[in-house]
Amino acid sequence: MDGFQAYQDRLWYAVFIFGRYFLLRGRKEVTFLLWDQVRFLTTAEDDKQVEFVKVIQKFYNGGPINLNNTTAWCVKEITPRVYPNENDPFCPIKFLKFFKSLCPPEQTQVFCKPFNKVQRKQYIQENLPYKYNQNLVLGEHTIITATKEFVERMGFKEW
Repeated sequence: MDGFQAYQDRLWYAVFIFGRYFLLRGRKEVTFLLWDQVRFLTTAEDDKQVEFVKVIQKFYNGGPINLNNTTAWCVKEITPRVYPNENDPFCPIKFLKFFKSLCPPEQTQVFCKPFNKVQRKQYIQENLPYKYNQNLVLGEHTIITATKEFVERMGFKEW
């Protein structure tokens, strides 16, 4: 699916997932998130392979966490695992796998702007699913605006 609304919906949900499930706080942690920090892994449980996703938090600041300082204290403490839920149509793991599939393999930043006309033509000709331009990363203001729009769309008046 193409178009501005499809792009906005994916952006809103991805920002929500990284905040809600992976505990990313503040716009910098989300804005500067790299795909190599998002790990798609498997583990053995009850003699069967189970997939999960975790985000390796690379932000560190020695000061106390508060509204002005939202960076994590310790990298090892901020690695929650999220497992798929087959009964959830909005399963965050399914969505993150889908979202990653829309990004060119060389895209390092998680959040980038949509592809341009030249890229779109190339991707269509080569029958590639990519929707993003790895050379145009989103800024902090775009992330905070998307967050505000998402919360307002959910019905909250003062986000």
